[in-house]
Amino acid sequence: MSKHILMIVSNSATSTTGKPVGIWAAELIHPYDVFKAAGCQVTIASSQGGPVELDALSDPRDSSGFSSLDILSAKYLTQSTFTDQLSNTPAIADLNTHDYDAIFVCGGQGTLYTFPEDQALTDLFVSFYQDEKPSATLCRGACLLLNATLDNGEPLIQGKMITGFSKKEEQWMDQNVGPMMVPFVLEEEAKKRGAKFVASSAFTPFAMQDGNLITGQQRNSGFQTAGLVLKALDLDFDDSH
Repeated sequence: MSKHILMIVSNSATSTTGKPVGIWAAELIHPYDVFKAAGCQVTIASSQGGPVELDALSDPRDSSGFSSLDILSAKYLTQSTFTDQLSNTPAIADLNTHDYDAIFVCGGQGTLYTFPEDQALTDLFVSFYQDEKPSATLCRGACLLLNATLDNGEPLIQGKMITGFSKKEEQWMDQNVGPMMVPFVLEEEAKKRGAKFVASSAFTPFAMQDGNLITGQQRNSGFQTAGLVLKALDLDFDDSH
């Protein structure tokens, strides 16, 4: 029987710049492709359900050209079988965690505005983690961990080795793309909560595992992060990509 992966994406939000933000395309599509290639079932869900949108900079079709070299995302965004899933995501309240073998939280700017105070979504992630199922976040999706508390009252990330979008990467975006005006810096907030935050060089593929908690650094790390999930599920993964 194939494994079933629950992928969580952000509902749309408005950033402090006044621009709409949502999912970073590669942080959904690249791991999605890994899971599908491994024969997994995949459900893409959001907290509120309904349509979700991409961060404009992450869309290979965007006039900025920022992600124009993301060929894999460009391919998926032409396939109605995929894009239809983004038009009508199920809400997490309608899901049964027992139907899934792992959870994978995708990144994007929208997560910074929708995830940290979303208690239901945080509780969902904690339930997977405490059931000892592979529980993964990618890039800014790790902000969901900031207010996650275990049943014993301890912060989930206290003493845990994690990664995510680093302070250096935030600074690079500010300097090379324009002020992102993010509400907080993930690395700083994670360290305040006792996490052992580890990051590789800026925009280098990097993912790590601490127990059943799996984290990936940024948009170039989706392949590696999904691979750790597959390995945790005892599925074959070719990491020579």
